[in-house]
Amino acid sequence: MISSPKLQRIEFAIFDKFMADKGIEHILEHRFCAGRRWRMDIAFPKYKIAIEIEGGAFIKGGGRHNRGVGFVKDMEKYNMAASLGWRVFRMTPQQFHKGEWYDWLIRTEMVEQLDEGVM
Repeated sequence: MISSPKLQRIEFAIFDKFMADKGIEHILEHRFCAGRRWRMDIAFPKYKIAIEIEGGAFIKGGGRHNRGVGFVKDMEKYNMAASLGWRVFRMTPQQFHKGEWYDWLIRTEMVEQLDEGVM
């Protein structure tokens, strides 16, 4: 997730407003797999599309997502998501902050709703 809790709240609030204005249903911290505690950072259940924000990529020694056990657990989670029909877009907090989520989502079947007006 995004490093600073305050920045995280602000960025998710902006993201929430943008999606609400477009009429796109999304869920933060969505549990996508019954019987597991896994959550997708941002999910669009109607489309089975998710965004995962991978922190710690540039931390010396690595963050949870790029150290052995955490990396393997993430692979299990993403493979399960794929087996259930989900597409997962993974990005760093910096990529999310720059709005790269829009660049990826505009290439999906969400394009009609996202394309109503320019970001």
